[in-house]
Amino acid sequence: MKNTQKGFIMPVLLVVIAVLVIGGFFVYKETTRQVCWPYCPGMTDQDREEIKKSALDAQTVNWKTYENQKYGIEFKYPSTHIVLDQSYVTPGGNVFSKLKIVSPTEEKDEQYITIGSRTSVSTAPDISCNSIFTRCKEFGSNIIYTRSNNVFILSLFDNVVNTAKFTK
Repeated sequence: MKNTQKGFIMPVLLVVIAVLVIGGFFVYKETTRQVCWPYCPGMTDQDREEIKKSALDAQTVNWKTYENQKYGIEFKYPSTHIVLDQSYVTPGGNVFSKLKIVSPTEEKDEQYITIGSRTSVSTAPDISCNSIFTRCKEFGSNIIYTRSNNVFILSLFDNVVNTAKFTK
């Protein structure tokens, strides 16, 4: 009697080896490929903006929206934070619009984000992004800034800036 098992094992072994080699190649290729973002071949500026907007929407989906028609501003902020209106009138009678986004449990030092308007302030010192802020973004006469070095606050700042809309 012939041993037919010996002839059957060799093709099965070759198939298993081929599957492992091909699968290994694809795993290697997938794990070692370089990410081309944000300059992937064929990607347009519109494609990049759509991807950026989708990522921002995913990060801020459960956030509250602050709207203030008096100051002409809208932005999103975490539901764990509050917005304080600390606007004031200068000795010259000008109104300085100032909003602070703070965590009620960590309202200390510089762990907050400020949104202000410079248009109506003639006697207040000049506030600009060239000042002493850790992060700052100007929108015409409006300014959003923080002095914090806290990684969470800096990430929060970026998301607030990216959702901010000024109507005045």
